[in-house]
Amino acid sequence: MGWLGDGSRMTWLNAPSGRKAERLPVRACEHNAVFPAPGGGKEISETCTIITTLLDHEAAPAAALRDTYLTRRGAAETTFGQDKTTIAGAGNRTSGPVLRSGEPRLVIQEAWAWLTGTQLVRASSAAALAGEHAAARALRRRSGKEVTADEESFTAGRHHAIRSMTTTQVTATSSLAAIAAASDSAARAVLHTLNLPGRRRRSERKQKARPKFPHTASTKATATARPRIAVFAPGFY
Repeated sequence: MGWLGDGSRMTWLNAPSGRKAERLPVRACEHNAVFPAPGGGKEISETCTIITTLLDHEAAPAAALRDTYLTRRGAAETTFGQDKTTIAGAGNRTSGPVLRSGEPRLVIQEAWAWLTGTQLVRASSAAALAGEHAAARALRRRSGKEVTADEESFTAGRHHAIRSMTTTQVTATSSLAAIAAASDSAARAVLHTLNLPGRRRRSERKQKARPKFPHTASTKATATARPRIAVFAPGFY
């Protein structure tokens, strides 16, 4: 299908049934990224394609989609990673996180309970930012800046929540004073050790599976510098 004014093009994804009437229309936003090679070697060029169901190229230009995609780690993948840490080691598998239930209805119930639990941990961390402990932490900083949600550790909040439940700090008959004390303890726990947001990650690129083609390298070089981005479309530079 044809190119649009922002350098993207209309196309589709085939349906599992193979019927043309059931194909999903999408936009393909293609860009060329040139990465500096490690050690000053030859530059590495890769074509990146973003598929989206946002079909209006004027309301959602390809450049805006590309910039939004670059924020996916903080907006989506970090959240997914936090969620998965809550069920790591469940069941009888060692290959990754799984749910314990064996019946479809119980799996749905457990999934909602799991998501509710992770959101409660985040709500507790968000509440800590408005408390006196966050204000005191900001005063101790040289910059005087307030603590942000990106700096709070989800793992620290999760561990504290588990400890509070296993030690029965709060029950159905707990007084308001006990609940307030538990909230104060949770705030101190999540603000004790803060993360460093926006840090540059320089770990080697990992491959999940060995390439099947003999001419493909078994490992990929790591490029840490900012790439040069060029729109990939006829007539666009």
